[in-house]
Amino acid sequence: MKNGKVMTEEEAKGVDWAGVGKSIGNFFLLPLKKGYEFLSGLFGPKTSDYFTKVPITNVPEGESADINNRLDKGKGWAPYGEQNDDKYAAPHFADYLARVIWGWYRKYPNYPMYINDISRPGGGEFPPHVTHRTGESVDIKFFTKDGKLHPEYPNYYNNPYYDRKLTEEFIIFAIKNALKGMKFQRFFNDIIIVNDLEGNIRILLEKIS
Repeated sequence: MKNGKVMTEEEAKGVDWAGVGKSIGNFFLLPLKKGYEFLSGLFGPKTSDYFTKVPITNVPEGESADINNRLDKGKGWAPYGEQNDDKYAAPHFADYLARVIWGWYRKYPNYPMYINDISRPGGGEFPPHVTHRTGESVDIKFFTKDGKLHPEYPNYYNNPYYDRKLTEEFIIFAIKNALKGMKFQRFFNDIIIVNDLEGNIRILLEKIS
């Protein structure tokens, strides 16, 4: 889905997948903007239970010292992929992501969110990504039947552990607990999920627009 429009599998092939991870299996890109309220009011831990505020100095032009909330602790998530000081979020996005992680952990404590890139300290260019510059995007791995990462199967389509139902449930959960007025971009080309969620996602997006 891009800007509220569901992409076909053919269209999805044209997506710059460097913007959402190193393979098409790394599916979730969530940009949020400032000044929004939570739609469903997820109650949970303080953002500081998941993020550490790191002072950033000598910020180059085009970057922001506010992108200094580093995801580095808390239950319900684990890193995947290369770890290159790449999990810094803007304050509002850190608030949102902490609540989603905590809410999902309460539902499924044995099925953590596997998280890779958010942004570099202070944001800015993040090669080879074309996004992840403002601390408002995140890469989240698809879910598996046993809750494990299985790095030997980087893509969903040839992964015998891939859990389509749980992955679909998470996408809905993340949208339902979004910020009112947020703009979603969600890249994932499991055409079965795209077809299943087309109507539901449109309704959800209308509610938070």
